[in-house]
Amino acid sequence: MRHFIDFFQCSTRGCFTVPSSLKAFNLLVRTTSLALGLSGMLGLMAVDAGRCQDNQSKEEKSMLGPGARLQEYDEIVSPDMEHASTVAERARVALKNGNVSRAVVLAKRALKMDDDDIDIHFIYAAALEAKLERQAEKDPEMYKTCVHEWLIVYRNEVGDEKGMTYKGLNVLGTWWNDDARGGTAKKHLKKLVGYVPKAWETDNRFMARVNKPAEATVSGKLSAKQEGRSVRGDEP
Repeated sequence: MRHFIDFFQCSTRGCFTVPSSLKAFNLLVRTTSLALGLSGMLGLMAVDAGRCQDNQSKEEKSMLGPGARLQEYDEIVSPDMEHASTVAERARVALKNGNVSRAVVLAKRALKMDDDDIDIHFIYAAALEAKLERQAEKDPEMYKTCVHEWLIVYRNEVGDEKGMTYKGLNVLGTWWNDDARGGTAKKHLKKLVGYVPKAWETDNRFMARVNKPAEATVSGKLSAKQEGRSVRGDEP
């Protein structure tokens, strides 16, 4: 590069000698040729890599055979190798990605492994609520389970503080609830039910209040269907 600069400066000033200018010019030609050769090699390597990847994907597809499908991790791993926290984390990721049905299944599986983890109850409640939002006609049993799960989180009935409650009642109420769990559960209960349990109201009494409107709605839909059938039966 130094020779090239000297060659350029001397050429503009008219002060260069023939040997030094030829040396700089040869160096410039060699550098340019080397750069072009490297760029060509990199281009050929990229093309070859793409062809190899395409051939590999075609071979993998041909090995699957008819009716084959890709399986998820939890479908092939042994249950003995799973842990509740890892399954719950996969449920959280599935819920974040919009795969609600998968999130419900994984969260329910995690609860069977460890039902004393409040974070798993939180994920399960959120997954159930997300699935309810996608239903045209709400499943009453799923609705009850969702409300109950949010109630468990709201009143800290599992985990480190489970010994402070009796049938959902706590002397300190929800004083120690944090916004990440208790505050969020309170918002979801108000969204689902319209209110939160009273300080002296047990879980059973609260759920009995919640279940009455749900049962009335379901029975109303059933009676409407039965009336429709009887009317159609009377038609000639």
